[in-house]
Amino acid sequence: MEHGKRIESIKEELVEKDREVFLALGGYDCFYLSGFYTESQYNYPVTVIPQEGEPYLLLSDLDRSAADDSSIPVRVPDKNFVEALIGSLEGEKVLLGGSVTVDLYSRLDEELDIEVDDEILRDMREVKSREETERIEDTCRLTENAIESFKDDISGETEREAAAQLEYNMRVNGSDGTAFPTIVASGASSATPHHPTGDRNLDGPVLVDVGARKDGYVSDISRTFYIGEPRDKYRKIYNAVLEAQRAAVKEVRDGVESTEVDGAARSVLEEKDLEEHFVHSTGHGVGISVHEAPNVSEESDETLEEGMVITVEPGVYLDGEFGVRIEDTYMVKKNGAERLTSLSCELEDNIIEV
Repeated sequence: MEHGKRIESIKEELVEKDREVFLALGGYDCFYLSGFYTESQYNYPVTVIPQEGEPYLLLSDLDRSAADDSSIPVRVPDKNFVEALIGSLEGEKVLLGGSVTVDLYSRLDEELDIEVDDEILRDMREVKSREETERIEDTCRLTENAIESFKDDISGETEREAAAQLEYNMRVNGSDGTAFPTIVASGASSATPHHPTGDRNLDGPVLVDVGARKDGYVSDISRTFYIGEPRDKYRKIYNAVLEAQRAAVKEVRDGVESTEVDGAARSVLEEKDLEEHFVHSTGHGVGISVHEAPNVSEESDETLEEGMVITVEPGVYLDGEFGVRIEDTYMVKKNGAERLTSLSCELEDNIIEV
């Protein structure tokens, strides 16, 4: 990974903003800058990048033994973590990037000269290197293999059992964990976009939204299956969503406003009097986090750039009946989109006979 290049970019920002040291807090941003990832709930890992001198990773002793992947030196304070951080930065002009809890920010702001810029790392992480894209592709393969296995043995399971099957398959085949809580929604539950997976038996429409995490990067794939023979209304809705996805993908390329991608999907559904049932954005960035920049929505002010990795995931949700979402992941190219996922979206390939 290009940690050294990223750190040099941060140092250039420090010079431009007349700041002396940069702080990145939390697992995602620290991984991006150092290669070390943790979901520790005890203390943030903190990447400290001075304008002059070597960067380092400040860690709790609880994480020290897991920090072999860090590409920069590791320091473990011998006293209170926050006090050690404040003490090491006393008198410095600090640039704080990324997110931080209100409590920790209040402590730092009381003691230090702090300026906040949460767009530096956000913007850097938007455009992926080839290595990053390959890691995302690896997690897509893990996720798709789990979905294929799930399709082969689906009847008679509950939502909860199906989610466990998906996650087990990803884990034993190399996943480090899940990208987010797996969604399996059957029947009328599929009309809730982020349905909390429960104990309902699988029957009729089954919406699956699942992703793996591996080597610091994640995937995000949705498919809607039908167990049995779908009625005409379901077929109509499914094919409308698929048409909306394809229309949106045709707009994906370098230099296009993300609102145009979102608008293409909405236009298809509007023509079919379904737009009011499309209740979320068309897509979002994917990388270290499952939801990161850019946002592909009707309210976005972002322009797509070559190298960005985004989802395209229109959906239609009929309250009390069923929902359909089809989600794939794409890399933005100069003149189009490169599909990183490979599972068929065709209706007939997502019908499970009983």
